[in-house]
Amino acid sequence: MYPDNSTNNSNRGNTGNGTNSGILSITNMFLGFIGFVFYLCHLIKDAISILWWLLTIIISLFGYYLMWITLHYAAVHLYPMYCAPFTITGFVLSPFMVAAPHCVAMRWLISEGSKVIVTMWVSIGAYAIHHMLRRPNNA
Repeated sequence: MYPDNSTNNSNRGNTGNGTNSGILSITNMFLGFIGFVFYLCHLIKDAISILWWLLTIIISLFGYYLMWITLHYAAVHLYPMYCAPFTITGFVLSPFMVAAPHCVAMRWLISEGSKVIVTMWVSIGAYAIHHMLRRPNNA
């Protein structure tokens, strides 16, 4: 009366015991998982490249000021040690050490470093005030 579909389905690459359909589903799951892993790796690669770009910008912006802060700090602590020691000999030699090249260089670093650090704080303050006083677009 009705045609028997079991013989038609068994001729479609199936051995009749259902193992091929199980292998195909496992293969499809594995390929789907591999595709997901590749997609995830691509997302991680993009995220790392964005973070690297952001890090280079931060280093380029703050590296300049960090360099000046470090140079200023070192010069401030080295100047009294090498150019004006707190001893009687240092007091006697200080008029001669004022003209020494390393003392002139350290005084320049102290002076210019102070100017750069003050400029940095003024810039940070101006940026903060600009963002605090900014009005919304709809006001």
